[in-house]
Amino acid sequence: MSDQIANRMEYIQTVFQKAQALAAQQPALDTLLEGLATEPPEFRSVGFEAASMEIALLDRRMGSEPANWTMLYAAEKEKQSVFLAIGLGWAFAKLGLSPDPWIDSVCPALRQTVYDGVGYYFGLFRGRRTIRHFEVPEWVGSDALTGFDQGVGRRVWYITKGDPQETNLVVCAFPKERRESLWRGVGIACAYVGGYTDVEKESLFSLSGQFRQAVIEGMNMAENARFISKSMVLKPQQAHNSAALN
Repeated sequence: MSDQIANRMEYIQTVFQKAQALAAQQPALDTLLEGLATEPPEFRSVGFEAASMEIALLDRRMGSEPANWTMLYAAEKEKQSVFLAIGLGWAFAKLGLSPDPWIDSVCPALRQTVYDGVGYYFGLFRGRRTIRHFEVPEWVGSDALTGFDQGVGRRVWYITKGDPQETNLVVCAFPKERRESLWRGVGIACAYVGGYTDVEKESLFSLSGQFRQAVIEGMNMAENARFISKSMVLKPQQAHNSAALN
């Protein structure tokens, strides 16, 4: 792993922890948003992911409807909907509960994205069971597995520290029917973290084999999410496409 990728991964973790601590103080929404806005744009969305998790946990533990989370979502959904949905997935994964009731009431179109957050959480905190033994929580239905595996794939990219060879070994150990979503998650993480060289990118495409298009789709998804959240100045040109890489 290059120093640049390592530094970016470490910085992302720091942004998440800072925003988590801020949200845990239960500030007024305006105060929370002002605090999150102090982070430079490139990885600011990570802060919204962390804040989303903390606020959803607070609402759920109070046994209430998602009132506070819904206010955050309403305020920032135009820019941060993807990251807020991932954070919601983190919260329910931590609670060990299905997020479906909340998804249906607040963001049904982002169902797979919420489960992406669930998958990442389980890959991070239940890594042995999730990544080594390929286990899926019983409350994650087959219709949510695409999102769950996408999140697991993102976590694999972090675990392997962005090394294409190591990533391939981990993904290829999974049942074949799950690999497409895992590779898509790898592409998302690779493009979001950044710092990879053209050689590393080409190696990743080559190793992913028949799932190369899933990696490309993931990279484009990450770049689109960046553009929408205003963490990219220029709109991505979908440079990751089959024709350009043949």
